[in-house]
Amino acid sequence: MKKQKYFVLGIIFISGLLAGCCSSGKTTDFKNTISLPPGNAEVKVLIMEISANTGERNFKAKIEEVTGYGPATPMLAVGSEVEIYLPETSAKNDEIKKDDRLYMRAYYQTAPEENGYWTFIKLIGK
Repeated sequence: MKKQKYFVLGIIFISGLLAGCCSSGKTTDFKNTISLPPGNAEVKVLIMEISANTGERNFKAKIEEVTGYGPATPMLAVGSEVEIYLPETSAKNDEIKKDDRLYMRAYYQTAPEENGYWTFIKLIGK
C-alpha cells in the first residue's frame, strides 16, 4: 500500500513537471525582431531645429519613441533632446525639415578624449 502511494505521488509529480515544461502557447515571431549593429538605435523623433554651420549640418531632435537598440548603444530617454550630425551624403537638404516627425536610424560615435555624438544613418519613414 505504501509503495502504491509513492508511485501515485511520483506520477502526479512527473505530470506536473511535464505540464510546466510544455509551451504556454505564446510564440515569438523572430522575423519581426530587429537586429541592429553595435552603437545603432532606431528612433521616432520630432525635429526641433536644423543648423548649417561651416558646411556641417546638425539637427536637434526630441526623442518620441525608441524602437530598437544594437549592442553597446547608449540609452535614449523618451522626451529628451539630442543633437544629431547629418552627413551631406545621407539625406538631401529638402528631406528633413523643422517640425517633421521621422522614423530613423542613428549611430553613436565616440572618439578618444571627446564626448560621443549621434550621426544620422538613414531615414526609415515619416
